[in-house]
Amino acid sequence: MKSLRLDRVVPGIGRLTARCPSADIRRTWDALLTELYDTGRLEILRLLKRGALTFREVLDAQRRNALTYVGDSVVLARPLWVAVGLDAEGQETGAGWLATAAPAPATRRRYGGAWRAFQRAAVLGPLAQIRDLDAVDWRAVHMHWTTGPTGWNHVRRTVSAFLTTTLGGGLKGKFHPFRLEVMSNFPRGEEPDTRVPELPIERFWEILQHVPAPLRPCYVAMAAGGLGPGEYLRCQDTDLRPLTQELVVIGTKKGRQGKIVVKFGPRAWPWVRKAVPCPIGYEPLLDTWQRACRVVGQGDNRLYDLRHCTGQWSTDAGMSEARVGDHLRDKTPGTIRRYTRSKNKGEVAQALDVVMFDGVMPDREAASQ
Repeated sequence: MKSLRLDRVVPGIGRLTARCPSADIRRTWDALLTELYDTGRLEILRLLKRGALTFREVLDAQRRNALTYVGDSVVLARPLWVAVGLDAEGQETGAGWLATAAPAPATRRRYGGAWRAFQRAAVLGPLAQIRDLDAVDWRAVHMHWTTGPTGWNHVRRTVSAFLTTTLGGGLKGKFHPFRLEVMSNFPRGEEPDTRVPELPIERFWEILQHVPAPLRPCYVAMAAGGLGPGEYLRCQDTDLRPLTQELVVIGTKKGRQGKIVVKFGPRAWPWVRKAVPCPIGYEPLLDTWQRACRVVGQGDNRLYDLRHCTGQWSTDAGMSEARVGDHLRDKTPGTIRRYTRSKNKGEVAQALDVVMFDGVMPDREAASQ
């Protein structure tokens, strides 16, 4: 069997290996590598190295004199749902794009949910190819989409990310003509104003009374540090800096990737020390929070809303947008401005309350009945 194995190091590419059915095929594939290297088709060699193409696919393209376009044509001709990593029932196969679509498990789950929603819509059948995404009437699909603009935009982001990775990754995939063509016909949904949670500080502490005592520090640390669930769950003992009351956080979301140091106040720090590392996983952390929220009538609060609370509470306390943005590690000023707008609306409402009801109406109580 050793003689039937192709094992060759290509300069600038690395080691390429493959198990061959026969010695003749091994010689054929070896000659194919020589031709690809001598003619400068390094992109095809890289696709072979990465496993995005097989030797059989490249050899078939060579026989059809289509080597120049083999990278695109073979990839786009692949079965869509196999490439995504879903079977006919919408279950993940573990062998497609979804298995490695993002570093964070929560992001991979959201991608999977978006693809399953698109699959259930039966826009493309079980035998669809990747190239069929360009034949979809996305505007017509948008008109009948049932999960609202936020759900629709998440499907849009998911398809975009899939095509970027599948067509080469990085700038090559992002600016690939096929991806640009698909996305140009994929309308955006008009989402409402970015979410700002309806959770006063007093209600936050009331919710914590219904959380088991050992888990309360988890939610305090997230709210005090503006930590998303993924950021918090990745924190370990070694990330604590007791002398400066800081926590090293590793972010993965766009604009917050990499390590950054989060500062805490002296009264919040003891909670943080008890919270890191988190004693439970994501699902029980979420379930515990949502159960406690429902007890006090706050059933619509998500775990990620604790990060939004950080922004709103600090803005209400008089902190500037720039300072709040630094604390939340947010690069987009418009994202922080939602909290300022909410504060401004509250101040205007209080002013109107004084103007309309203080000393103007002689019988205010009667008028309100």
